[in-house]
Amino acid sequence: MLRTIQFIKSSFKALSAIVILACVIKLLLPLIASPIIGKTLLLNPSGFSKRVYANKGELLRVTLSSDDKLRIWTPLSEISPALINATLLQEDRYFYWHPGINPWAIIKGTFSTYFTGTTVGASTITMQLARLRFGIRSRSVLGKLNQIAHALLLEALYSKDSILEAYCNIAPYGGNIEGVGAAALTYFGKDSKDLNWSEAISLSVIPQDPNNRIPANKEQSYHQARSRLYQRIKKLHAISESMFEIDYPSAKRTDLPYRAPHFVQKLLNSYPEESIIKSSLDYGLQIRIERILGTYIERNRNIGINNASILLIESESLKVRAYLGSADFWSKEISGQNDGIFARRSPGSALKPFLYALAIDQGLIHPGSLLKDTEFTRASYNPENYERDFVGPINATDALIRSRNIPAVMLLNQISPSNFYSFLQKAKIEKLKNENFYGLSMILGGVEVSISELASLYAMLARGGSLATPVILNSAILPSSEQQIKLLSPEAAKLTLEMLRENPRPLSGFDSNQTTRSLSIPWKTGTSFGFRDAWAAGIVGPYTLLVWLGNFDGKG
Repeated sequence: MLRTIQFIKSSFKALSAIVILACVIKLLLPLIASPIIGKTLLLNPSGFSKRVYANKGELLRVTLSSDDKLRIWTPLSEISPALINATLLQEDRYFYWHPGINPWAIIKGTFSTYFTGTTVGASTITMQLARLRFGIRSRSVLGKLNQIAHALLLEALYSKDSILEAYCNIAPYGGNIEGVGAAALTYFGKDSKDLNWSEAISLSVIPQDPNNRIPANKEQSYHQARSRLYQRIKKLHAISESMFEIDYPSAKRTDLPYRAPHFVQKLLNSYPEESIIKSSLDYGLQIRIERILGTYIERNRNIGINNASILLIESESLKVRAYLGSADFWSKEISGQNDGIFARRSPGSALKPFLYALAIDQGLIHPGSLLKDTEFTRASYNPENYERDFVGPINATDALIRSRNIPAVMLLNQISPSNFYSFLQKAKIEKLKNENFYGLSMILGGVEVSISELASLYAMLARGGSLATPVILNSAILPSSEQQIKLLSPEAAKLTLEMLRENPRPLSGFDSNQTTRSLSIPWKTGTSFGFRDAWAAGIVGPYTLLVWLGNFDGKG
């Protein structure tokens, strides 16, 4: 008995000294340190996850932090009041009243540990934040004192709301999930501000035993902890039994979306400082195109078609609405993680419409002009048609949609390769070799282009001859007319589209119930030497669509 009284007296003396010291620190330290330190002690140095969304708010991906944690920064104002109340009641009901440590809890915990052999938690939220933030091992006496000292320091430097906010963003919720933002998204598929009481209770009991209280594990201790917390909350808040019994999903981190991976990676590389990226991608169109491509690849593997890249942009706004860098991101056989949208390939005949448009703009031809499809030689250059024949006189429209090589080469010779080369330079085609390297072959696939560049050119036709770069952010504003590049006159662009509209669409795979034959679409194909690249470009309603088929290793 005497030993117990002496222990209590000495404990009170020590705690009194600690409380007095805490008050002094609370008054003086902020005046000295706060302006210098700011919030650096509260923020996790390993950073937070990034979130990427489609244009209507659909989540595309949540990245990991630099230390491989799923950790989403969430301000206190965006956390559900139910979750805040449940967390405080579960972890530290006197949080707003103590100076960082709870003297009574420490006495109770120490007495229970040394005299009854039962461990009772005495850590406040501030102490838990200090342990988690600074990696303190608090099981020893020295470790606990170190934890207390850091807790007092945090209380001296920061407001209660700032400390609670930091704790809510660093608390463990099982596996590599940290913070209420990541926990709400992972387990319930929603933002933390939208959690109801049942969901808030389900999350609030996890940090005390994050290894065993993961909802998906369905451990008995987890359900017991939920029930105990519910009974305590029920006394303070008007929540019903039916609200508490709402089923909660047993989701896991692997259930989080990983959509449009090439596009998302492009965004992350382009905006490395942004934690939330709202993209231009249309989620519905992306999913639809992925399914169509998947079906097409499966049906045509027997003829060597294993990979493809597709870009769909809105012609007027130039916003990217669908983006497939490869047919299968996870396939090692096709090097699926390579992004084909910016790979440089031979376009075959896909560049020919712009030669004809340039010739129209210069007054050299019109859609009905007669061109020659006869043998042609310049120096040692002897181009041939794909069919290895000649048709003689042919009008410009037929020559274009039938991809006749000789009329195109003669037309390029007439306007001069220098003029078309300058056109490509003005169109921002990158990595062009010296003009003399190409000569007249530049119109037959000699110039390599990317899908992105070719999509910009075809969209330029739909936009009356004005070129601008495709945009990937939903909030992006198109450059003004003065900032856009005027490549063609509106008349030349319109006439070129009318010529391409005469190109008959393939009938295989369609019937009259799906598409009417009267529906005309301006479109063009291109095939490189050895069947290494097959292109199709078209303008469909408000969209410009580019499709490339081939293999990243160059196999035909």
